[in-house]
Amino acid sequence: MRILVLTFLLISPLVGFSQLNDSEIKIDSVKFQAKVDLKYATKDGIYLDGYVVNIPYKDLIKLDGKTVEINGVVFIKKGLGNIVEQNDNDEKTKIRQGRNQDIKYIEQPKYRIIKE
Repeated sequence: MRILVLTFLLISPLVGFSQLNDSEIKIDSVKFQAKVDLKYATKDGIYLDGYVVNIPYKDLIKLDGKTVEINGVVFIKKGLGNIVEQNDNDEKTKIRQGRNQDIKYIEQPKYRIIKE
């Protein structure tokens, strides 16, 4: 019985952190209001108030121009800034891929329209 309890105590912290990948750090929950503008949309979501908020594009179209309240958990995604070599006509070219800087990311936000 003691072995089971000891094993559980040793393993349980590891299970809690298994949801995050190596490039993510959970920092806090936030709640803020922002106006949606589609020109700030990316493949990862939309930039709102210094965060990249993961809202599906089909929903962003409906929210464009409206003020919304966002509520969610913030993760810091480490900047990658990978350099990849590409061969063009026997010449090697270095291309930078990914974001260089860390970003504040809200993956599963709850949102509602505050102002039309």
